[in-house]
Amino acid sequence: MDCKKNVLIIDDSAINRKICCKLLQDTYTLLEAANGEEGLRVLKERASEIDAVILDLVMPVMDGYEFLEHIAQNEQWKKIPILIATGDNERGAETRCLQLGAWDFVSKPYLPEVLRLRLKNIIDLSQMSLLKK
Repeated sequence: MDCKKNVLIIDDSAINRKICCKLLQDTYTLLEAANGEEGLRVLKERASEIDAVILDLVMPVMDGYEFLEHIAQNEQWKKIPILIATGDNERGAETRCLQLGAWDFVSKPYLPEVLRLRLKNIIDLSQMSLLKK
């Protein structure tokens, strides 16, 4: 029996989280957080169970950049693949996120198949890198 992978969705928009959950619920077990601070709390409690994070960049309390900075400081968390989901087309955002450890990007509004494939790809890559160690 194949167990569903666990994905943490961090987005301040309840509507965006709901859309993302609807698109992924058949394939993944989903956890939700409304900002980076809540996301860090979930990671502290369940990091070993989380297979990937879908992260919004622009959020109150703690934005995606600050969340990525926290992830970069924790050896265990750095191994969790992070997919940036954003409608922000600011120049340099992609470069900054990649420098902070993001694995890939997906644009909002979501193209369902692109979201599913990018998420699957980063999870597969992380699993392969674990097997090589």
